[in-house]
Amino acid sequence: MRARSIFAALAPALLAGCTGFTFDEPQGAGGAGGLDAGLDAGPHDDAGADAGPDAGGPAPSCTDGAKNGDETGVDCGGSCKACGFGAGCDLDADCGGGRCVDGSCTADLEWVWERRTTQKAPSARNLAGMAYDESQKRTVLVGGYQPALGTSPASVLGDVWAWDGDAWAQLANPPFLAREGHRLAYQSSTQSVLLFGGIQVGGVPVADTYELQGSTWHTIAASPAPGAQQLYSMAYDELRSRTVFFGGGASDGLWEFSGVTWQPLAGAVGPSPKRYGHAMAYDRLRGVSVLFGGTVDQTPGQANDETWEWDGLLWTEASPPAPGPAARFGHAMAFDPDHGLTILVSGTASNVQPAFDDVWSWDGHVWSRLGQAPHVGAWNSLVYDTDRRRLVFVAYDGGESLVETWEGYPLAGQCSADIECGSGHCFDGLCCEASCGACEACNTPKTPGHCAPIAACP
Repeated sequence: MRARSIFAALAPALLAGCTGFTFDEPQGAGGAGGLDAGLDAGPHDDAGADAGPDAGGPAPSCTDGAKNGDETGVDCGGSCKACGFGAGCDLDADCGGGRCVDGSCTADLEWVWERRTTQKAPSARNLAGMAYDESQKRTVLVGGYQPALGTSPASVLGDVWAWDGDAWAQLANPPFLAREGHRLAYQSSTQSVLLFGGIQVGGVPVADTYELQGSTWHTIAASPAPGAQQLYSMAYDELRSRTVFFGGGASDGLWEFSGVTWQPLAGAVGPSPKRYGHAMAYDRLRGVSVLFGGTVDQTPGQANDETWEWDGLLWTEASPPAPGPAARFGHAMAFDPDHGLTILVSGTASNVQPAFDDVWSWDGHVWSRLGQAPHVGAWNSLVYDTDRRRLVFVAYDGGESLVETWEGYPLAGQCSADIECGSGHCFDGLCCEASCGACEACNTPKTPGHCAPIAACP
């Protein structure tokens, strides 16, 4: 059973100051259109235009599978048809989406959130640790805090679950005690999931390190190591094969884990390490760990809206143009390498204010509002499933006994095969909601990513 929530999203390369968006309810099989290399738009309606001869060779055409003539992309731009999302451009007229930014066509992507309801799922919780295990092709969820449910008292959890995109499965109990407020990170160099610290039953913080390889947990007896921490952030730097650890309240809150040992980096000048509830994700395309927000303590009015990046040597505070995410903590972040975006979901400004219901993306230059979150709340978990090209968002709902499982992906991005799309459907060169029928197209000019009737069809 799936419940669908759709919101409009702006592509990663939005110009500063372009902030408008609308939240759209599903339109069924409404028209969609015009972002792939096969889209005709504006001055590009002569798909067969000859861009002129090359010396010593055949005349270039708009269908020869090469970038030549006055084309800005392969068989698109210039005097050919308009280019799709991500293709090269010189002018807005080269792009089906009508926007050329820094030599690349941008497009309005429609993001889709699907709620995945299964008979078996983890019990309701927040403050859990979660990571996507690429070696096992599954999302791993560990522990967390289960608020009081009916007559059942609140409890700290120690169970381990795995989500494969279709079902949740409970794994064997780990060798450590139940905990909350910890973090997980997938380490590609060792094909393992790293866990550190958290708070055990009775509010006792711990400073232990474990790795999950396949179905086996290993204790890492590393010394020195970060102090007993909770609500810190952790992200794996693939370029340097290091897990970056920051915050949680300790004065020496920046550490890196090599896979064998922890190394303190106390001299690095950057964000205050005395912060909780911030989030961090590694941008594998730019080679930096992106950190946002947090609070220096857990009292109202102390949240911040700082954006920092760590490259392994230096912290750099970004100065993005407004608007951006409001100051917050308890939010979740993950990096989407298929669209080059760090995604931020929800969070709260204080313990006495309502949680945020927004979603934002960071492309290294600007924050862009993506619309409404599938769930309003704080201390939830977000990862990116690189195999299925979907965000996986696990949230706590006070009225339910099980967690909510959501998956998010965009429509209308350029593609050449079904596997390149979170929807599983590449049609007319765009990630589409479905495989369209014989008299339907997915790249009609009005709204891309949806099957729409073709006017001239026998």
